[in-house]
Amino acid sequence: MIDFAPMQRARRQVLLANGQDRADLMSTFRSDPVAWFRYCAWTYHVRDVDEQGVERPSSHPDVPFDPWPVQEQAIRTLVSAVEDGHDAVLRKSRDMGASWLVCGLAVWGWLMRDWQVMLVSRVEDLVDRTGDPDTLFWKLDYLIQ
Repeated sequence: MIDFAPMQRARRQVLLANGQDRADLMSTFRSDPVAWFRYCAWTYHVRDVDEQGVERPSSHPDVPFDPWPVQEQAIRTLVSAVEDGHDAVLRKSRDMGASWLVCGLAVWGWLMRDWQVMLVSRVEDLVDRTGDPDTLFWKLDYLIQ
């Protein structure tokens, strides 16, 4: 099991920051989306996989979104594509958090850069279905909460 205690302590300091510390954090989060993910965003894990590869319902579904190095690169690639006006292609496999990453970037862009974002899915039911964590709008609602 991953020890989230250090991340939780750091996130608590972010929440309690005021004055110049808060202004400095906001400036950092505006300029560095990876920092925003690491200290502000959460993700929801529906299932865990044990050492033998067996899936089971997650015992702790609410997890700080601490991007993996490959996700950090994807974040930077997508931000560059949006802000510099060019296409981007990302290679991914299943369960690598791509929809969480894109939803997180949409929220970051709305909050920090005044982006206008449109999200689409290959399946209409995966866009918005009340109470379904597999849908994009559920993920957006979760991240904003």
